Amino acid sequence: MLAAAACPNQYTLSTVFKCCSLANNLRLGKGLHGWILRKGIDADVVLENSMLDLYFKCRDFKYANRFFELMKDRDVVSWNIMTGSYLRAGDVEKSLDIFKNLPFKDVVTWNTIIDGLMQCGYERYALEQLYYMVESRVELSAVTFSIALILASSLSLVELGRQVHGRVLKFGMNGDGYIRSSLIEMYCKCGRMDKASFIIREIPLNFLRTQNSGVSCNEPVSETVSWSSMVSGYVSNGNYVDALKSFKVMVRELVIVDILTITSIISACANIGILEFGRLKEIGYSLDVELVTQDVDEEQGEVLIGHHSEKLAVVFGIINTGPNAPIRIMKNLRICTDCHNFIKYTSHLLQREITVRDIHRFHHFKHGSCSCGDYW
Repeated sequence: MLAAAACPNQYTLSTVFKCCSLANNLRLGKGLHGWILRKGIDADVVLENSMLDLYFKCRDFKYANRFFELMKDRDVVSWNIMTGSYLRAGDVEKSLDIFKNLPFKDVVTWNTIIDGLMQCGYERYALEQLYYMVESRVELSAVTFSIALILASSLSLVELGRQVHGRVLKFGMNGDGYIRSSLIEMYCKCGRMDKASFIIREIPLNFLRTQNSGVSCNEPVSETVSWSSMVSGYVSNGNYVDALKSFKVMVRELVIVDILTITSIISACANIGILEFGRLKEIGYSLDVELVTQDVDEEQGEVLIGHHSEKLAVVFGIINTGPNAPIRIMKNLRICTDCHNFIKYTSHLLQREITVRDIHRFHHFKHGSCSCGDYW
């Protein structure tokens, strides 16, 4: 652009500074700043904010503060950059000091300080600022409600969450996807699965489906988070059956499944698998805790050996396939003796064909026997 003798405008220069910030390229950013000064370009507040953000993002706090003092015009974005930067650096005292001395505070400013304090682990300070925000009678936004609900869930303050929920209903914001997912997460983390399930039932599943989309809007993303929160909430509250039921709804309705959901379902399968060991014990199976190398008591040893990946995979396969469908598992380690016995008894009890490919060979389990003849 410069080689073509075209002079960049304020928007172009601001974009270049943002690129420098993203690339953490302080040297190039300073060079561009020097070029602006040499050319005598009169920077507006948007361009100056881009420069201010660069210096803070590159952690040149000394120069950033000096530049802030020299800025001709400072708007709410300028102050938000200041407070947010010090929060990210962990200097809560400095950030709060700047915030208290702001000449004006809008909803974005309040959201920035509350969310920043929460992200830095200062939830009680964040809660205090939330109360101050309400007292200041600033109009609350959808982002404010979402932040407040996340704060309530992190502190397990279900009563605060209920108050926020009441305001959400009062202002007619319960249709917002992010607020809805924050409500579900809050109730799940506070152990109120009844409230969470009531909200999730109101979500139209057609918004969640992956078909007919390369999903570009945020609504399906937030609702996927809602279902993930439900699954993990059921698991954390010990309700593994309902966790699996919710997961089956997600699969049936083609809801996008994220890594959090998969992790929660594996945990549910592990716990259900341990509960199912009682059926196997009746036909001769018993956990071989001598295989546990950790120095733990027998009960903890049973839990550890019950979480072996082969068992989790088998339980997951049983839950998510038809009664006669074969189950195929692959792993990159040698199958242990206990898992081998477990799968043999499982194939006998449920009359299922189970194939396991470990690092050495294929194991074909059928009618309580393995093709390896118990030698591998």
